[in-house]
Amino acid sequence: MDIQFILNPYSCIMYIVSYISKAEREMGLLLKHAQEEAREGNQSAISELRQLGSIYLHHREVSIMESVYRVCGMPLKKSSRKVVFIPVDPDSHRITLPLTSLQKRMQTQMTSGCSTSLTNT
Repeated sequence: MDIQFILNPYSCIMYIVSYISKAEREMGLLLKHAQEEAREGNQSAISELRQLGSIYLHHREVSIMESVYRVCGMPLKKSSRKVVFIPVDPDSHRITLPLTSLQKRMQTQMTSGCSTSLTNT
C-alpha cells in the first residue's frame, strides 16, 4: 500500500493528479518511443500514423466495464434517435428530391385524388 504524509494542499493535489494520469504518462512515453523509431526508419507520414495508431489500440488500458461489455457482445452506446448519414462531399449523388419538389408532388396527389400514401385511405 502506498501511504504518504501530506503536509500542504499543493502536495495533495500533485499526488492525486500524478496518480490519475499515470497511465496517460506511460502511454505518452510509449507513443513517443514508437514515433522516434518510425522516424529513424524513414517512413512516410501515412505509415508512421498507421503504426502509431496500431500501437495505441494494442496498448491502451481498458476499464473493467468496457471489457465486460465487449466480451458479452453488448453495445457500447445507444441512441434514442435514428442516425442518418448525409454525404456532403461535392461528388455525392442526391438520395432524395428537394423538399419543395416533394411538397409539390404531395399537393398534386391530394388534388388529383389518387394518392399512394398510407394516410389517405
